[in-house]
Amino acid sequence: MQVIRNYRPEPIPEEKQTEVISVAVAVYNSDAFLERAIESILNQTYRNLEVILVDDGSTDRCPEICDRYAKQDPRVRVIHKKNGGLFFLPQRGDGAGHGDLPGFCGRGRLAGAGNV
Repeated sequence: MQVIRNYRPEPIPEEKQTEVISVAVAVYNSDAFLERAIESILNQTYRNLEVILVDDGSTDRCPEICDRYAKQDPRVRVIHKKNGGLFFLPQRGDGAGHGDLPGFCGRGRLAGAGNV
């Protein structure tokens, strides 16, 4: 078996981006890096995205940051809920998505270009 190093797939042309990818993002008291994490998803080469920010009862600036992104970009939706832990995200986050392909981005993860 041959190992392929430094493989970088070619971006999919926008006219071929027909399927919507729903990315659920767990959000809880992470305002220090939340904006950077959201931007890393929104700036993917694959543009046909739906980003669902699931705020798990944050007590910092996360709710305001989430709401601001939802107002700025029509691809972003926010779910605010009482703190209940991340077990909620696969159940509610995936169910809240309208896309063809579900995805999940855990708290504190950054998505490099072309990774979604």
